[in-house]
Amino acid sequence: MHPSTDFVVDWFKGTTGRVYLCSLPNPELKGTPEGEPSERHILTRSTEQINGFVSKWDRPGRGLYFCTATIQPDATRRSKETLAELVALHADIDFKSVVETTDEIERIVERLLPPPTRVHHSGHGLQLFWRFKTPLPATAESVAAHERLLRLLANQIGGDPACCEAARLMRLPGTTNSKNGDRILVRIITIRADACYGLLH
Repeated sequence: MHPSTDFVVDWFKGTTGRVYLCSLPNPELKGTPEGEPSERHILTRSTEQINGFVSKWDRPGRGLYFCTATIQPDATRRSKETLAELVALHADIDFKSVVETTDEIERIVERLLPPPTRVHHSGHGLQLFWRFKTPLPATAESVAAHERLLRLLANQIGGDPACCEAARLMRLPGTTNSKNGDRILVRIITIRADACYGLLH
């Protein structure tokens, strides 16, 4: 079993919508003679399908991602309009966009209140998640409120504003970030299983 499969099963427990996983060519390879295929994705709840997809596409020249929310049963694409449930707030701190060192950023994140449920090292930054106690139905109102909170959160902690969207893709832990020829494991730094939060207000 690929280690990423365990994360997907655990993170999306308690939800009913489908999980969206995708493989994208690294930016530096788009349109190059290497001929990497464009986006490949899967919408599923099947552990076997998840494991097979991740095992196939976790390879140099590509990145593997998961959508932070679940997708409606009959949807064929990922968008705000096709979301089923909101699972967590999230933020992405890009190391190249802040003045602090990597160690300083990790120390600051460790002291955040309320603490994030999970912190992942994406290879070139930190991805943070504050899980909801109960998944939220992705109505137009809840998605709008969710994105307002994402923008406030990014502003407070120096997160990437481009990530302030409900249907955001984030790197899948347990896979490899091969951007620009790197071979960096996308790893889990912190898990606080009991750090779950109430509904949006």
